[in-house]
Amino acid sequence: MITFINMLSQMAPYLLLGFLMAGLLHVFVPANFFERHLSKENFKSVLLAGLIGIPLPLCSCGVIPTAISLRKDGASRGATVAFMISTPQIGVDSIIATYSMMGLPFAIVRPNQVIYRIDGMSCNHCKNSVEKAIRGLENVENVEVVLGKKEAVVTGKPSDEDVKKAVEELGFDFKGRK
Repeated sequence: MITFINMLSQMAPYLLLGFLMAGLLHVFVPANFFERHLSKENFKSVLLAGLIGIPLPLCSCGVIPTAISLRKDGASRGATVAFMISTPQIGVDSIIATYSMMGLPFAIVRPNQVIYRIDGMSCNHCKNSVEKAIRGLENVENVEVVLGKKEAVVTGKPSDEDVKKAVEELGFDFKGRK
């Protein structure tokens, strides 16, 4: 129960931002816009939904209430899924954050990043061990472990099985892709 409350308190600001964005879209975008442009199950509506998400500053938690609002306003399933995938991954805020923290080369190759969930890391020694193990794998360009999020951000295209094996050999619990 404590873990649930802790996770909810960490997610709450982002969920509230998502509710705010959903409300703003509902108030400022004409009611028939989503139904008119995103309701069809075709490539055009999927592409448009993905493009709509780029300027919105939503993470993977905040995009959920906004996507639910889009769906209720008439967006197709495909368009809703495209919005949910594109917004946190290629949103302008994500690209800017990557650029400011890691520079232009990483902002450009950012779509080649994979985020893995890893439980059991608790200190810098854990962080360094996981980074070193994953960095040694084939097709890995860079690794950044974020302890607070229990994540390893891997740039490149490693095999998921190789990453899992490397992490589990260290004694950590590999949870898969985020």
